[in-house]
Amino acid sequence: MNLSSVYSEIKQLLSISDESFDLEHYINRHFNTEPDENKLEIIGDILHFITKFTMFKDIKPFMNSLYTCITKTLEIKPDSVYDFEELLVKNAIMHFVQEHIHYSKITQENQVLEYLTDSESR
Repeated sequence: MNLSSVYSEIKQLLSISDESFDLEHYINRHFNTEPDENKLEIIGDILHFITKFTMFKDIKPFMNSLYTCITKTLEIKPDSVYDFEELLVKNAIMHFVQEHIHYSKITQENQVLEYLTDSESR
């Protein structure tokens, strides 16, 4: 498995246009000092994560949100590349909860998010 084929598979699963898909740039920017093996581990984790959402492939806003979540997670440097998938899952849960709260127009949005963030550290 090489990097470009995995990038292509991820782009296809997310149904992201060529001009909007810049995952390789994000990986290279945030993991530029990592060897290709570690980058392959990270994009393998991303691919594994995305496959869990393939049933939503036709819902473009959801897949765009998933892509945004992935790129935001890449900005967080894990202690080890092997911790990336766990970090991605945690960040995705918070991302989707935050989007739900925002779209539901819950009036106490900040309090709910603070509670969830505080409970994560317990």
